[in-house]
Amino acid sequence: LYRYPYGCTEQLSSVAMPLLYYNTLASEAGREVDPRIRRGVQEAATQLLDRQGPDGAFGLWSAGDGHASPWLGAYATDFLLRAQREGYAVPRAPMEQAYNALRRVARLNDFGSVGYEFEVYRWPGSNDTTELLRSRAAAYALYVLAKAGEADIGQLRYFHDNRLNAEPSPLARAQIGAALARLGDRARARNAFRL
Repeated sequence: LYRYPYGCTEQLSSVAMPLLYYNTLASEAGREVDPRIRRGVQEAATQLLDRQGPDGAFGLWSAGDGHASPWLGAYATDFLLRAQREGYAVPRAPMEQAYNALRRVARLNDFGSVGYEFEVYRWPGSNDTTELLRSRAAAYALYVLAKAGEADIGQLRYFHDNRLNAEPSPLARAQIGAALARLGDRARARNAFRL
């Protein structure tokens, strides 16, 4: 991943996410830390922030390009939140914008006001749908918002009570469970993980 040659938002996040913890793990394993890692992670964070539009959404290649999926927006925000907590320079204002965009994604019905691509790319053999993409993206958005202390417990409970049984993605179910656990709703969290 570290040597991956491309640099869209997904690739930047995927390369940099594990590197957030590389030096900590290397140190704990008695291995030499790599000072270049910190610079690379900061560069990735800065590039991602440069791709954020005024509505808080991240572009796939540039700000406002509208090609990134809402799930990818949650992924980029998740990375930036983790980087911020690890001491990287990630200002609060762009994070607030990103959280506002995720709040709209989490509502499942406020997509017109955020610059993500909500249509699924169709190809032979694909069984994905726009509705499934939106549901998975909403679950991830709620999870990231809960990690940031920005989630609405009512939205999480609504998703759990009204949508979770029909949600086919095990990851989305786990994200709802983890978000509910973070906000202290242990009964619903246990049920989500059981599902």
